[in-house]
Amino acid sequence: MKKFIVAFSIMALTLTQSAKAQMYTYKDGSVSFFSKTAMEDIDAHNTKTNVLLQIAEKKIAFIAYNTDFKFVSKLMEEHYNEKYVESEKFPMATFLGKINEDIDLTKEGVYNVTVTGNFTLHGVVKERTIPGTITVKSGEINVKAVFPVTCGDHKIIIPTLVVAKVSEKVDVTVNVNLVPKK
Repeated sequence: MKKFIVAFSIMALTLTQSAKAQMYTYKDGSVSFFSKTAMEDIDAHNTKTNVLLQIAEKKIAFIAYNTDFKFVSKLMEEHYNEKYVESEKFPMATFLGKINEDIDLTKEGVYNVTVTGNFTLHGVVKERTIPGTITVKSGEINVKAVFPVTCGDHKIIIPTLVVAKVSEKVDVTVNVNLVPKK
């Protein structure tokens, strides 16, 4: 819990430019990843992701704790946390970025966007530009994106013995609903 408070505080301080900045935070949704191989599919969902969106500056931040990803198989979950992302050493994946397009998130609509920022996984920071959609409706904001992550880019080692079961590339899906932060 202490790590969460520190991480969320850092994220909030990074995004807040002034006391008047309008912030949106996570209501519900998920961040998930999927990998298909000839042997088996790997599918995991995290419904406890922390998200902050500062609309005036168009900045967005995500924190997803690795141990909050839930798998169909407990053994997959154990291997993911212990052997691949090493959750004790690297407890979270983060993204801190800025929306590139000149859009007004105070107005209802559907916006195709790209967000550029730093994605950190397994202790490795990579700058990414991620395409997605932001929908503003009835006082809520929905953020959707699908993007690939290559394990090697984040120094996640896939042992030769299981290469038929674990893909080098996984597709990450973000679908979260945000509400004004109180």
